[in-house]
Amino acid sequence: MLNVLKTTKFVVDNSQSVKINNANLKKMGASVTEKELKLSDLDLSSNNWNFNQLHYLTLVFNALVYNFWAEKDQPKWTIKTNKTTLDGSVALFLALEIEAQTNKDFFKPQYLANFSYENAKKLFKGNTEIPLFHNRVSCIRELGYVLKNKFSSNANKIIDVSNRDAVKVVEFLSETMPLFNDVRSYKGTKVGFYKRATLHAKMLNDLLKKYNKSQLKNMHKLTAIADYKIPQILRSVGIFEYSSDLAEHIDSYKIVNENSEYEVEIRAATIWAVKYLTHEINKKFPHIVAVDTDNILWKLSQNATPNFKPYHRTYTIDY
Repeated sequence: MLNVLKTTKFVVDNSQSVKINNANLKKMGASVTEKELKLSDLDLSSNNWNFNQLHYLTLVFNALVYNFWAEKDQPKWTIKTNKTTLDGSVALFLALEIEAQTNKDFFKPQYLANFSYENAKKLFKGNTEIPLFHNRVSCIRELGYVLKNKFSSNANKIIDVSNRDAVKVVEFLSETMPLFNDVRSYKGTKVGFYKRATLHAKMLNDLLKKYNKSQLKNMHKLTAIADYKIPQILRSVGIFEYSSDLAEHIDSYKIVNENSEYEVEIRAATIWAVKYLTHEINKKFPHIVAVDTDNILWKLSQNATPNFKPYHRTYTIDY
């Protein structure tokens, strides 16, 4: 596994289109409240699952949690509940829970390994087809195959093999399954991000905490979870400053190509802005780590206001 901080620092040091405004970063760090810190634990479940079931669900979720945006003037994928309409990752997790409640085969990796397009149409049924539909089917099949043939059909093998080390969780997932191997190239140098593997380590630790089990060590070594929502909030509060060309590109809803310099610079700057922001927050709250800061920002991004600029739009399975 590539060293995320080292490889992304190379990008930040050479970035032409994304800069970090340290003054605004310090200002935001000083403004974080204890109430906002309580948002850190990420629990999307609405049912009473046992630990093994919820870890399995969370692993399937993290194999699929990417690309929920829609192109300009097109509807986002949503699902309806009795009370409201949901989109994005919250809608995905609920769809998985509904499937797990109604399909006794869902918790069998063999079922995932043979997941059909008809299965997927049922799982992702909403107002429109979920983005990258075919990619998601491939990811489910890959996960099911690996769970069955390399994990002995037991998602908790991740905990055992990693020796309860958060960094080794990320390493194990990214090296065992291509779907988690989130790597880019920048000016001839490979750059590691591992967004969804890192998110799984974060969510796994939250589950261990929830069920009063021994938590993962080295959580402080995890980096931010570089997606498209965190850069949006960082730009909206003035921590990110884009070049005029990049700003125009994003604000006009043009696609930012996967592995382009624009995309890699945005994601690398996310890693380091969150690291610096965590350092500022630590002056008041020493226990906060980067994935906590990331989740605080993600929660803030879910309440977008009119002054929020658009997020960058990249077709990718990585976020």
